[in-house]
Amino acid sequence: MQLPERFMNKVSIDSDTGCWNWTASTTEGYGSYWNNGKVNRSHRYAYTTAYDYELQPGEVVCHKCDNRQCVNPKHLFVGTQQDNMSDMVKKNRHTGKLHTSDVSIIRKMIQQGYSGNHIAAIYGVSKHAISAIKNGRTFIAV
Repeated sequence: MQLPERFMNKVSIDSDTGCWNWTASTTEGYGSYWNNGKVNRSHRYAYTTAYDYELQPGEVVCHKCDNRQCVNPKHLFVGTQQDNMSDMVKKNRHTGKLHTSDVSIIRKMIQQGYSGNHIAAIYGVSKHAISAIKNGRTFIAV
């Protein structure tokens, strides 16, 4: 399980948690790592490189430790987005602001042509959350 020195130079190891915290650039709390002319999520790069694994369509790299900046391959596992959402709910990390009734209204607003940015601002959620609802990728009712 060897990661390149250039990668490891951007990691700070937390001896209490065992997390390898990414110290370089981040997007939405996840590390970003430039490799072979492409920007990768640092945790995805760490897992696929350490285990010489090629992610299949629909697979994501999830955190056992719930620390978005952690790149310790031992703290990561492969699953689907649904596995990731189920893990979040099981660990009671879901802080969703939307209810089932909100999602119904959001879908109607999308059909009526409201922009994702506008809807997100109304409900106090990210544009990504609205896009996920629009594309049927995810929604967990609370």
